[in-house]
Amino acid sequence: MGLTLMRWWHLRQARGNVLEVGCGTGRNFSYYDESKVTKVTAVDSVPAMLMMAMKKGMNSKLNIGYDEVNTQDMKKFPDNSFDTVVDTFGLCSYEDPVQALKEMSRVCKKNGEGKILLIEHGKGSYDWINRTLDRGAQHHACSWGCIWNRDINHLLDAAGLKVTNISRWHFGTTYLIEAEPANIATSSVNGVVETGVKAEKCKSKAECEKCTSCTQ
Repeated sequence: MGLTLMRWWHLRQARGNVLEVGCGTGRNFSYYDESKVTKVTAVDSVPAMLMMAMKKGMNSKLNIGYDEVNTQDMKKFPDNSFDTVVDTFGLCSYEDPVQALKEMSRVCKKNGEGKILLIEHGKGSYDWINRTLDRGAQHHACSWGCIWNRDINHLLDAAGLKVTNISRWHFGTTYLIEAEPANIATSSVNGVVETGVKAEKCKSKAECEKCTSCTQ
């Protein structure tokens, strides 16, 4: 399945008051079902991305609001605020992906009323492709800020999310995930789970060559 079809298929499940974290340029806006979604709050930590998303949103019939927010610290949103929380290809770039997931869980409605929709990429289903990802992980992270060999299932477990449906594509490296939030408070525990290379330590190519903290 191609990524365009994945976005369309998965995001059509969003309903009600939607929070999209790491919205980037607003690429997902056209995939939401306008008959099911009452509002989209699109957040990103990069102002330039939000500006591009705003321009794209001008052509949408959706009711879209924008805010500069770090997914790992969304204290401006109360608990149980959103019917649907969406993140696409964001877990690879967060410094603390588990904390990001915990925050998504915290702001999502509980007791079966809310859902978290994720499209992510990471560790694959086969040793040969994981060896390939591991070999190129340090260079890719330094170049793009993307840690492409993270263990997505481990992150979900560590954040306490209840996965209700998951399918994996592209040799298991692409994940379509539907989950329910944890029913306990999840934002109180902070700390980096070290999965894959630490992209935040790779400031430049020169430093990358000297770095000894990355997982090879």
